[in-house]
Amino acid sequence: MSCETCGSESQRQFTGEIAIHFNGLTNIGEQSIWYFCNVLPGVIFPLRTSLYSVEDPLPQSSILAFLPTVEWRSNVDVIPRSRRKKGPKPAMKAPIDRAHTYSSATEMNEAQAERIKSEKFFQALCREASIGIALEDFEEHILFANPALCSMLGYTTEELRDMSCSAFSHPEDQKQEGPLFQQLCSGRIDHYKLDKRFIRKGGSQIWGHVSISLLDARYRTAPLVIGMVQDISEKKATEEQLRTSERSLRDVASRLMQAQEIERQRISRELHDDIGQRFALLTIQLERLHHDLLKAGQEAHSCTASKLYKSAEELATDIHELSHELHSSKLRHLGLPAALKELARKTSSQQGLRVDFHAGPLPKNLSPELALCLFRVGQEALSNVVKYSRTRTVEINVTRTNGRIVLKIKDFGIGFEPEVSSSGIGLSTMRERLRMFGGILLVNSSPGKGTEIIAEVSHSELESAAAIPI
Repeated sequence: MSCETCGSESQRQFTGEIAIHFNGLTNIGEQSIWYFCNVLPGVIFPLRTSLYSVEDPLPQSSILAFLPTVEWRSNVDVIPRSRRKKGPKPAMKAPIDRAHTYSSATEMNEAQAERIKSEKFFQALCREASIGIALEDFEEHILFANPALCSMLGYTTEELRDMSCSAFSHPEDQKQEGPLFQQLCSGRIDHYKLDKRFIRKGGSQIWGHVSISLLDARYRTAPLVIGMVQDISEKKATEEQLRTSERSLRDVASRLMQAQEIERQRISRELHDDIGQRFALLTIQLERLHHDLLKAGQEAHSCTASKLYKSAEELATDIHELSHELHSSKLRHLGLPAALKELARKTSSQQGLRVDFHAGPLPKNLSPELALCLFRVGQEALSNVVKYSRTRTVEINVTRTNGRIVLKIKDFGIGFEPEVSSSGIGLSTMRERLRMFGGILLVNSSPGKGTEIIAEVSHSELESAAAIPI
């Protein structure tokens, strides 16, 4: 058989098998030029750096075997021999490797089919997803939006395709997101997340948790951005209700403490001005009775009167002390350091403890309300020391540090586990008092190593604090 006859027969067999078994390319001997767009997928094959279809002029050069990149076409064609370069036909050195062509074409078709299957699966997932999904370019133009996103925003798919993302973003949130999107486009970050508000078609607002990422650029010519949006409007509404409830509770606690301080003042005045004065008069009368009975020679009755006098005097002193505990006159007239120093002195004398007190420089414009807050915290902390610490030494320090008023009460007693025992009424009351002024309470303690209570309040927060009468 001649070379020409062999070549023609091989060509017919090759094109026939390609037409039946989908797409594939190979050299048909040296310098033979055949181009195929075959059955079913109908593929356009790229040659070197250019892409040719059956409508394009065909270059006169050899085919690169099994070219890797394809695009889909709907037509079927076999390039006729007339388009090949004219001239003598070279002798074929070997027959077509049809088994190799068949295998490669089948593998290519399977890969294409798998790719189409994956794309359809992805599209189905996007359609059925409960969260909003959108594809956009670097100009923030929406290229694709799934039904969930359309439902969230109240727009149709066609309407969204004519819009940019900034058109339905809240202006304040757009200012926050803009720099993040620029960093994403420049490659400095590959994703970001944030909570933002969206403006629906009717003008209402919803909250969404947004996750924005770059799609892998290996599979397309232009980079794309994928955004996923979860509607969190209900969550945000619940959080706002919780914040409102917390504010209401703090307001109630603040009013209760104000009412408590007012009642403390009233009781203190009653004890000092009424009951205290009456007890003082009683002690004077008992002392006079003691002397009268002694002069009358009634020593037994005189001794009884003397005991009654001493008891009354002790009661009068206790009433006086209680009156000052309820409402410190030194706090009002001399300020926080003087009031805390007097508190330390009384605790030391009454409980037999060593109480070391130190006061650093405090602002001259320290508000009476804050002074009362810190005084009450000091009172409660010392009361806890006496009740629970089993210590013999206490340190009290109050000073200003970095714009904050800091009060520390430290003992060297048995200590405790703050995680277990930090919810008592005393600690809760101290925390609530400080919270009214934007302050915090820290508890440092461990078993066997004592306890340190630290109350901190920013001096800049004082103007917004609730007014508590002193």
